[in-house]
Amino acid sequence: MVPNENVPAVIEMGKLPAYAAPPFNEAWGTAWGDDEPEAAKIPLSQYLWILKRYRFRIAGFVAASVAATWIISARLTPIFESIATVDIDRQTPPGVVGDEAARTALNDADQFLATQIKLVESDSVLRPVNDRFHLRRAEHQSAAYGAGRGLEAPVTLKRLTVTRPPNTYLLQISYRSEDPQLAADAANAIAQSYLEHSYEIRLRSSASVSAFMERQLEELKAKMERSSQALAKFERDLSVINPEEKTNILATRLLQLNSDYNPASQNKLDELTSILVDGQSGVTDEAAAQDSSPLESERSWERQAEDNVVERLEKGGLLAPAGPVDAVLNTVVNNLIVSAKLNVDAQCRVLLTTPIETFSIGHTIVISRGLIDVLPDEASLALVLAAELSHIALGHPTPTQYAFHNQTMLGDAELLQRFRFERTPQEMEEAAKKTIEIMRASPYQKTANAGLFLKALAARGPSLPRLLAANLGNQVANADALARLAEFAASAPELDENKIEQIAALPLGSRVKLNPWNNKIELVKTKPLALLSPREKMPFEVTPFALHLTRIDQVASSAAPKQP
Repeated sequence: MVPNENVPAVIEMGKLPAYAAPPFNEAWGTAWGDDEPEAAKIPLSQYLWILKRYRFRIAGFVAASVAATWIISARLTPIFESIATVDIDRQTPPGVVGDEAARTALNDADQFLATQIKLVESDSVLRPVNDRFHLRRAEHQSAAYGAGRGLEAPVTLKRLTVTRPPNTYLLQISYRSEDPQLAADAANAIAQSYLEHSYEIRLRSSASVSAFMERQLEELKAKMERSSQALAKFERDLSVINPEEKTNILATRLLQLNSDYNPASQNKLDELTSILVDGQSGVTDEAAAQDSSPLESERSWERQAEDNVVERLEKGGLLAPAGPVDAVLNTVVNNLIVSAKLNVDAQCRVLLTTPIETFSIGHTIVISRGLIDVLPDEASLALVLAAELSHIALGHPTPTQYAFHNQTMLGDAELLQRFRFERTPQEMEEAAKKTIEIMRASPYQKTANAGLFLKALAARGPSLPRLLAANLGNQVANADALARLAEFAASAPELDENKIEQIAALPLGSRVKLNPWNNKIELVKTKPLALLSPREKMPFEVTPFALHLTRIDQVASSAAPKQP
């Protein structure tokens, strides 16, 4: 009996399987057993038997494969890849001044970044890097070994890849090399060359615009000169009197009238006076002034209170007259107002007292002389002024009771007892939030020294209670004020008074010089000196005061009138 060839089976050694012939159905003409039987399952022992029988061949093949792989890997040269990431600021203004200096938000990010990728791969960016590191020779390019036009051909690097991560404004500049140091240096150099090339493009554009504007100004100046000459010729032809000459004529006539006036000509003056008074036409009253709105009346009332307080403090010797120091402070305040786009106006005055304090009355910001002395830089001054400017911008009320003159009719000794301009805690919290907004929009972004100044105030608070206590306004160095400005203190480095290069605060008298005869102040003009030790920093300390004596000019003293 022959076994069916369509049925797989496991044949053991020396044995054959026995099969029975299927019955035949004459009616159908087919065998009942023609259907294909199920495939026989190969037992696991059969696979184990195969592995056992051919174990030496399999082990030899695996060992040969591992050895070949190790030999090939050992002969291969490792390739190192370095990646430099560049942040692209899409809103960077193309110009420095004018309309081009405004930041714009455009929607062509994909096209812009694709342009920047091509710019990174351009010859103008890659050639300086190739000349420095000889990258084409390291990549075995034929142009690197040639001469003449081969070296002048555009530089292209096969191992350079510039990609952009999806949905970002980043460019990843990667370079591969057998030398890891060369890969890192090349990637960083290409990124730096790209940045320098971008800045050079902007500088060239600004220089061309500047040259064009200079030519236009020269042409306008020439046209103005020609126009002035033509106008002068026209006036001479028509015998028109120049306004300046007319003013000189009137001044001469006035001097003549003054010289003619003397007691002998009193009758003549009376005659002229009577002629002027006895006019033929009747005297009529002027039209009534336009009525003021409630808002105008409120603003006028607050301005009256502000003027009364400032006038009384200046008269009492507590407020310095307006001078050059106020001009410097006003410049800083104007920078804050313009950068933060505040629709307010403010002016600064200097309090002649030493305790560290500030306050605002109406649209006037008052800062003490001692605070100006110890501030380390302009950014710290901007932070202090921004805190008071916030009250003005938020519209915090002005004590209008001082609009009545009798409220300021106080003796000089009563001013420090009766005048109080400190703000409520709620107003201070609102102003602190506004201060952070103003400083973030201001040009004073390097606030590290300001943070160090706040830390120095917090550290010196227990030992300097009189210096840090306010007399009229808000205390700068209390715990609540420092907590509201903790963001600036957190961004500053750790305070270390032993570091000679770390200046957290200056000694008293470092900025402002006071003339005790007229209360006028001016900035101190001293030559800078290098510190020799941390002890010479002397923050918040009083230093010896040396008088500078000068001789009175003899000519000026002889010309001065003698007192009876």
